[in-house]
Amino acid sequence: MELLTLEKTPGLLESGEVYKMGYNHGFNCGEFFYLFDRIETIEEELPNGIHKAQRIFGAIFYDENEMPAHMTEFPDSYIYECDDVFCRGSGAEPVWLLEHHESCEDIEYTCRESLQETIDLLESISRGE
Repeated sequence: MELLTLEKTPGLLESGEVYKMGYNHGFNCGEFFYLFDRIETIEEELPNGIHKAQRIFGAIFYDENEMPAHMTEFPDSYIYECDDVFCRGSGAEPVWLLEHHESCEDIEYTCRESLQETIDLLESISRGE
């Protein structure tokens, strides 16, 4: 299991490959299969200026058997950057790359008082500490 961070993710994912991913945000736990396409830097105009963020683009499937054998066009499905990790959902759930035998319940979640403490915890779990 590997936390998808800004630093590590470009070296982990290969275009056209399918990955099992998951999240466990305490009350919200789930898994999905992701057909990876690309990582892009997106610029958004916000009231306080231009915001740049990374997004992972691809196609999300909840049943491995429903995935097409080949895709030439990808829907506008993405996993977004939030404070140096890639997240999914409205609750900014950090996304983990899972081994086939792992599930979202294997992702340890502990609420921390600050976002940096949460990131530090998730990375230490990813390293097996």
